[in-house]
Amino acid sequence: MNTTPIEWTDQTLNPITGCTFSCPGCYAKRISTTRLAHLCKQFPTPEQVDRYRLDPNVSLCGQFFPHFHHERLKHLGPGQKPRRIFMDSMGDWWDHHVPQSWRTQTWNAMARCPQHVFQLLTKRPENVTEEDRRRIRELGNVWVGFSWDASNTTQYTRRDEIANQQLPHSRLWCSCEPVFGPYSPWHNVRPTQIAMQWLVLGAQTGPGAQATEQVWVERIIHKARRWNPDMPIFIKDNLIPVMGEGYVRAHQQWPEGMRLESDD
Repeated sequence: MNTTPIEWTDQTLNPITGCTFSCPGCYAKRISTTRLAHLCKQFPTPEQVDRYRLDPNVSLCGQFFPHFHHERLKHLGPGQKPRRIFMDSMGDWWDHHVPQSWRTQTWNAMARCPQHVFQLLTKRPENVTEEDRRRIRELGNVWVGFSWDASNTTQYTRRDEIANQQLPHSRLWCSCEPVFGPYSPWHNVRPTQIAMQWLVLGAQTGPGAQATEQVWVERIIHKARRWNPDMPIFIKDNLIPVMGEGYVRAHQQWPEGMRLESDD
């Protein structure tokens, strides 16, 4: 596992890496294709080269195409100190090119570690399967979130998909990273339709980053509080220049089921 600058988690683990969803300025893709490309030993098969027009001489990390590093699962163990672990920060669990067998092996490894809190994030909640739903319910320490950049209303489909997946409402969350606009996931819904328990907000970073406006953040938080006045909200440090340090520090909260003894 890797330590991480992501403030809302403790460590990251990436057995499943890569994503085919096109996102402007994707941080994970930028890191994978630059810093990690030469470390990856997996290369496209001839079939992948022909079918997906991949470069046979560039690793799968270097092309951010979904692949499985099963050897990384050995880093999960029952005797470890409890941690919040962001699973597959460099990929999407439910990408169309991720077979169920990869997730099954990862579920099995996670099941051996009830002391950890596992955080999942997806842009494709429609691909959650019945096995995935069963494992999430059984494990009890898995939080499933969906990505939302607040730039437009087309992502309401993603919001509705996560609400329709029959996942435990007590462990649903939303990541607005980066905040590209004022649109809220709570527009035109009843609280029972999407009973999310945590909201994360952040700015875009890196070359050519698009700025986040203060009014966008305030509007999203206002909408969230309207539907769930007690919802914990976590604002990342990269929004301090926009919101001020005091405001950000006052909004760096985890939901109760995600808190660890070390937080006290």
